Amino acid sequence: MKPPIPVLALAAAVALLAGCGGDTPPDEAAKSASASASDDHHDHGGGDPDAPPQPTSVTLGAPVSLSGKADGEEFEVTYAVTKIDTADKADDGGKPGSGKVFVVADVEVHSYKGSHTVGPGNDDYVFSLIDKKDKEYRQSKQEVGEPLTGTVKSKKTRSGTVVFEVPESIAADGKIRLKAKGANSGDQTIIWKRS
Repeated sequence: MKPPIPVLALAAAVALLAGCGGDTPPDEAAKSASASASDDHHDHGGGDPDAPPQPTSVTLGAPVSLSGKADGEEFEVTYAVTKIDTADKADDGGKPGSGKVFVVADVEVHSYKGSHTVGPGNDDYVFSLIDKKDKEYRQSKQEVGEPLTGTVKSKKTRSGTVVFEVPESIAADGKIRLKAKGANSGDQTIIWKRS
């Protein structure tokens, strides 16, 4: 009997998420998918626990697994930046400053265990946009589309947008960064690259 498609998709996602993301070659991910499919938990790092965490770089659309405790409740979630676009005005008609544009990141968060607060209500998980020189642009209060905010309950998914106001010159090549304090037994930095 063939497993249902969601089970296969979950097995593939678990294989990609083992080690908290990264650039796993497809053949290695496929090999570990069958081994990971029967495992209830996956590795969230390893190595020297005293070493400072290194940023995890993934391609656009790739999910990254994060876990921890919030208000005494354990959670395990995946974050994925699925699309990056630009806009010349916000939903309320607001426009970016001179020579600037809004960069809009579509983000999807799925909870596998526990509830997880997303968006401005969670100061431990902060998005920013970084340019080629690692200059950081913090999230704007402007809204374009449905903002990523609220609580993702166990076994549910929440999608929304995160908006940045940046110079037009970096809009096409800026990377989306998520700093996650206390995730995976330490602080994590994830960077979604466009290609």
